[in-house]
Amino acid sequence: MVGYLLLDAWIGNTDRHDENWGWIVKADQPKRLAPTFDHSSSLGRNESDERRVLRLKAKHPQHSVEGYALRALSGMHGPDGKKMHTIDAFMRAAELRPAAARVWRERLDALTPSLWETELSRVPEDWITPVCQGVRDRHTRCSAQEASLAIGWTMTTVYLAWRDPGRRWFPVGRLTRDDSGRYQFVYTHGAAEAHEQAGFAPLVSFPDWQETYESGELFPLFANRLLSERRPEFPLFQDWLNLPRDQKDPLVLLARSNGIRETDTFQVFAHPVPDDEGRYHVHCFIHGLRHRDPDAINRAESLVIGEPLWIEPDPENPADALAIKTLTVDERPQHIGFLPRYLTSDVRRIGIDQVHASVERVNPRPTPAQFRVLVRLLAAWPPGFQPYSDPSFAPLSKQAGAHPEA
Repeated sequence: MVGYLLLDAWIGNTDRHDENWGWIVKADQPKRLAPTFDHSSSLGRNESDERRVLRLKAKHPQHSVEGYALRALSGMHGPDGKKMHTIDAFMRAAELRPAAARVWRERLDALTPSLWETELSRVPEDWITPVCQGVRDRHTRCSAQEASLAIGWTMTTVYLAWRDPGRRWFPVGRLTRDDSGRYQFVYTHGAAEAHEQAGFAPLVSFPDWQETYESGELFPLFANRLLSERRPEFPLFQDWLNLPRDQKDPLVLLARSNGIRETDTFQVFAHPVPDDEGRYHVHCFIHGLRHRDPDAINRAESLVIGEPLWIEPDPENPADALAIKTLTVDERPQHIGFLPRYLTSDVRRIGIDQVHASVERVNPRPTPAQFRVLVRLLAAWPPGFQPYSDPSFAPLSKQAGAHPEA
C-alpha cells in the first residue's frame, strides 16, 4: 500500500478511492495486494493545453506546475475526515511503515532520467502534445523530489547563533534532543569568544556558562520562536518552509525557519547529517535579498522550482571575506543574495565547485524577505567530513561531551 501512495504522490493521482485498489486471493496462498490500476486522473489529465501553458509560464508558485502538483488531493482521508494531499498521504504511510517507504523511495530514486526517458519514448507521439510533455516532466520531477524529502525527517541537534552590533555571527549554544524526547542546552566555545570580543552576556534562561540545562519540554527561548500550530496562518508558514502539513517537529521548524524574530539578534540552524544516500543535503533561505537592486529581486521572484543556481566566493565583501554569493544561471547572471554565514565554512571545505545549488521554493510577496527563496544544496559527503568542526561549536560544559551525532 505504501508503494501505491508513493506512485500517487509522484504522478498526482487523485482517484485512489475505495474501489481503486484491491487484494488478490487464491486458495492456499497468502493474500496480496493487486497491482495498481486506474491512473487516468493523473498528471493534470483534465487540464486543457491552454491552462497547461499558463501553468508552465506562471511566476506565482501556487499557479505553476509545481504548485498544481503539490496540491493534488488523494482519494484517502485524514483523521479529520478531509481528503489528504497525495504527498501527505504518502507521508502518513511512511510514518506507519518506514522500512517499506524507504524501499519504495529507493526504487523511485533508481529511476534515472535516462531510464525515465526510455519509458516515455514508448508513448506514441500523437497521444501527447508537447505542452503536455512539458507539464508531465516538471510535475514528476517536483513530486519525486518532494517524496524523496518526505522520508527521514529526523532532527536532533540545532545551534543558536548571536549577531553582535558589528554584524558578526557567533555560534553561542547547542540544543539537542535525545531518544526519550528530553532537551539539553549547553553553551559553546563560540559564546566565550563572543563574550571576549563583543560583550555577549549569559542569557537570562541560562545564566551559567558551564551548566548543562535539561528539560522534558522545549525551552521557552526556542519555543517562543515558533509559530503556534493553533494560529490560522500556521499552514501558510509550513508552505513557506516547504514542509508537509503533518510536519510539526519543533526542531525541524526551527532549523528550516532559522527561528528568526525581529525583536532580537539570534538565529537557529541545524547540524547537517548525511542523508539516506550518504550525501551532504541541506536547505537554506537566501540571505540579503532585500538589499539587492530591483532587477535582482524581480529575477529572484521569477525563479522556478528545480532551477539551478551558481554559488561563488565573494572575497571583496566588506562585511565578510568568507561570504558566498548566489547567482542565477543566465547569460548575464543576477546576484540575488548570499548563502547563510553558518554554511560558508563547510561549503568551502567540501569545495564550492562540488556543491550543487537549486531552487526548492519561491514564496511570493508579501512573504517576508527572509523566507522568499528556499535553496537546496547537494554534494557528496567527503570521507571523514565533520560539519561545524571549528572549536567554536564545541560545548563549554564538560558534562555535555562531544557532539551526539559525530
